[in-house]
Amino acid sequence: MPKKDKLGILDLETLDDTWTKSAEVGMLQWVLKLINAEHQKKLTSGLTNLDKKESEKENEELYEQYQSFGSALKLNEDDDYTPDDVEQVMRHFISAHDKSFNAKGIKSLDRGKYEIDDEVAYYIKESFLRYLDSTQKKGELDKAFKSVKTGGVKKPFPSARQGYVPDDIKEMTDIIMNPPYPTLNSALEIVSGGDKAKISNLKRWWKEYKRNSIIMFEIGLGTKDLDFSDEMVEQIRKYYIKDFRK
Repeated sequence: MPKKDKLGILDLETLDDTWTKSAEVGMLQWVLKLINAEHQKKLTSGLTNLDKKESEKENEELYEQYQSFGSALKLNEDDDYTPDDVEQVMRHFISAHDKSFNAKGIKSLDRGKYEIDDEVAYYIKESFLRYLDSTQKKGELDKAFKSVKTGGVKKPFPSARQGYVPDDIKEMTDIIMNPPYPTLNSALEIVSGGDKAKISNLKRWWKEYKRNSIIMFEIGLGTKDLDFSDEMVEQIRKYYIKDFRK
């Protein structure tokens, strides 16, 4: 079962130590963080000594950071971003600067908890580099900061780093992780309907998104207070994490 502390905060087993700080599942970490924050909000809502305005402010900031992380990911990976994403990360940068660096006295003292997200910082750095390395500076700022989108082949799905799981991969995981606990090949046949071209696509998507799908599956179990069955553990070892619970 997804581990929980005394307050019932989820600590996912499929999001192990090697993945907890990995950028590859950054957005899924944010999903988990938001679920836990909402759970904690419900637990503390009746406390008389709770500063509700401060609590609401913290929740709003948490959600803003989640949105900014997602926008920065799309920009850094050229992953179907929009001008709204550019504005989102720029506003995050401004807010983080104001809250982190406008302390009285020595700058390194008395900083707030709100810090510039790593993905946002990377986007800002790379944008400056693109501008400085351009052959002609005039009119190049829009290109450098990607506020004007260039053409190109649109990807079929957002990247796995954004926490995305294609519906077909979700369906495959649901099939694999439920009775009669079929094989991966059986799940491929069921979801594809036997279409060879679709099977080929599913195999490619499976490699990229399968880890996201099992993490999302565990989140679903955790929100229902359900545990992995012995059969589920075996399936996880076969198709997702070889040394799971060993």
